[in-house]
Amino acid sequence: MALGRRYLVKQLEKKLPIHQTMLETLSTNLEKYENSSDKGPGLDFNYSMALLTSAAWDSARMTQSVQFMSFDEVSEFSKIYRFQSVYVENQQKLIEKIMKIGDIEDDNFGRFTKGFIHRLRLLIEINQMLSGAYKNFKPNENTSQSAKS
Repeated sequence: MALGRRYLVKQLEKKLPIHQTMLETLSTNLEKYENSSDKGPGLDFNYSMALLTSAAWDSARMTQSVQFMSFDEVSEFSKIYRFQSVYVENQQKLIEKIMKIGDIEDDNFGRFTKGFIHRLRLLIEINQMLSGAYKNFKPNENTSQSAKS
């Protein structure tokens, strides 16, 4: 499971600067839009998903490896993977917004962009908290070794 956590942290860390740059670009575009007489749409960006999986946790539960863990470890893993699902859900909502870009009327561009920026800020915040939770979690070495045997 440690390998799975390292992969997930790497995915989150890789996407964080991309999302932060996207947020800056969108904020700049929105400011230009609001201060311009030309109200034509001005979104130009690429979205990159973080591919997160719960395969390690799911496998540990299905193979009953969790029986070698303490209650506190199982509880902590469960919380972290639930938090991960919140990240994935919010990422999906952002993707759904992206899918609507082509349908935006010029007069709705500002409101749409503000909503998109809000969702992106939320995703960035969740990313940072989830990365921290993964990095700060230290499973008990004794139970981790037992689960390997």
